[in-house]
Amino acid sequence: MDIRPNITAVTIIGQGLTEIMDIGQGFTEEMDIGQAFTEEMNIGQGFTEVMDISREYTEALTSGQGSGGKRDYQRFDHELYRFIIYAICMGSVCVVGIIVNLITLYMICRGVVKTDTTYQLMLLAVVDTVLLVAFLLGWSLFQALRYLNSDLLLFSLYECVTNAYIWECCRTAQHATISLTLFIGVYRYLAVCKPVSNLYNHMKRHGQKYMMLTVILCVLYNVPRFLLEECKQDSAGYWWRYYGRYQLPTLYLWLYQSWINAALVFFLPILILSVVTVNILIVLWKRKMARSNMQSSHGPSHHDNVSVILSTIVILMILCQAPFCGLKITYWIDRGTYYSIFHYAPPIIELLVCVNSAANGFIYFIMNKQFRQALVSHCPCRKRNTSNSHEMVAV
Repeated sequence: MDIRPNITAVTIIGQGLTEIMDIGQGFTEEMDIGQAFTEEMNIGQGFTEVMDISREYTEALTSGQGSGGKRDYQRFDHELYRFIIYAICMGSVCVVGIIVNLITLYMICRGVVKTDTTYQLMLLAVVDTVLLVAFLLGWSLFQALRYLNSDLLLFSLYECVTNAYIWECCRTAQHATISLTLFIGVYRYLAVCKPVSNLYNHMKRHGQKYMMLTVILCVLYNVPRFLLEECKQDSAGYWWRYYGRYQLPTLYLWLYQSWINAALVFFLPILILSVVTVNILIVLWKRKMARSNMQSSHGPSHHDNVSVILSTIVILMILCQAPFCGLKITYWIDRGTYYSIFHYAPPIIELLVCVNSAANGFIYFIMNKQFRQALVSHCPCRKRNTSNSHEMVAV
């Protein structure tokens, strides 16, 4: 049997397969060349975009206007803007507010402010001081170190601790401040408008317990926030935040990471305070008109003066916290609108939160004559001048 034709056929088939493999290899090389060309085109396109951004930024610096409408060249000066608002403005407000709150707390403990809300004002001053310290560490110092390009290893640790814990302390203190102000506003409404006299008497007897319970509940409500993240160090020595420290239930996401949290913590207290404050001011206005009609020589009572001061504190809280409430609700409902409208707004809104906690001492000083006289009498300069005058009289 002659097998040479079969050998010849096999040889021809093998050559055909070799040619097919060569064609496939050539095609693969062409694909690689095309891919490399595509990568070079992408690199060139990226370089072109960088050049366009650089040109727009140069035009913005020289002419004060950008050539691209809503282009992203504004991001170059965004860090400077955050440094000015957070580090300089907020840092100054926090330092001044801490000093003023400590002085106010000292004067209240000395018995200068003697009202049925003394304990409430004292606890509010403590919580406001905690808030200002947290904002000073979590926002002002953080943005200052970030802008000044501090040591990367140390800054990574500080950034990790700030994002995971200090910012949550800021939100907890802010929640406690709003809740205490709500308690003070409702308590004053019961004292002035007297819708239920028995309830006011009960609150007057047990007000301190309810105030402490309010602060404890605020802390407990925000405890899950501290369990969401943890800080870990990588092999290079840098610190990073990691989610999933504990497997929190779906209720956490529903309650804390949605518009419901903003509605419960901010919107609802602000709404209640707005209603009760309007009713208090209406009653105080009617009393003032009644005194003027009777042509009484007596001014407003001490009770009414305290109500006016507390109403001013509540109104300031509403004005300073309402923008933050709107910011949070907008963030959870429509993030596209949030990022398009509130690009530069968050630093200013956070600054208003600090202003709210720093301004109460100034309100006491301006609107309370007794507090003002006591503070002036405790001033070291005043005492020094008084002692010098006594020595001159003795001579």
